[in-house]
Amino acid sequence: MLSQLKKTLAIIFATTIAMKLFVHGLSYPLQFRVNGDALEYLRIAEGLTDISTIASYSGARTIGFPLFEKAIYFLISTYTESVFVLTWINSIGLVILSMHIIASWLFATWAQQNSFIQRENTRLLLFCFLSTFPVLVGHTTAPVSDTLSVDLILFGLVFLDRSMRNI
Repeated sequence: MLSQLKKTLAIIFATTIAMKLFVHGLSYPLQFRVNGDALEYLRIAEGLTDISTIASYSGARTIGFPLFEKAIYFLISTYTESVFVLTWINSIGLVILSMHIIASWLFATWAQQNSFIQRENTRLLLFCFLSTFPVLVGHTTAPVSDTLSVDLILFGLVFLDRSMRNI
């Protein structure tokens, strides 16, 4: 019972801190959040209009992250008449932040299950540290792939280990 309460409190604490950091990052003007790589990714995503443009894309950037951004754009456009740039950018960030919190939890749990860490308190501390790390949360407020790439590695480790155990 006490263990479940600690888990619940850790999740609430870490998610609240991560959201506060995220909202603080959203307070920065859009021109500071979307420039350089972020702007280029959005331009690529905006140009992906149909399957043929996706199939024939050849640019200086990979197409994975712009496809991710376009999928979020498509999801928003399904429910709204017009998609505003700010809504699109903030939605991208919110999806990445959610994935980051989930990846942090899965990785901390995986680390304990594989005896990299021993105690439950250490797992909760690792989760809180990863999910609220300011640089990783800060990068979710701009549409860049930095935090997403770290999270994909964490997901990859967890899922690869689970798949290898099922062989």
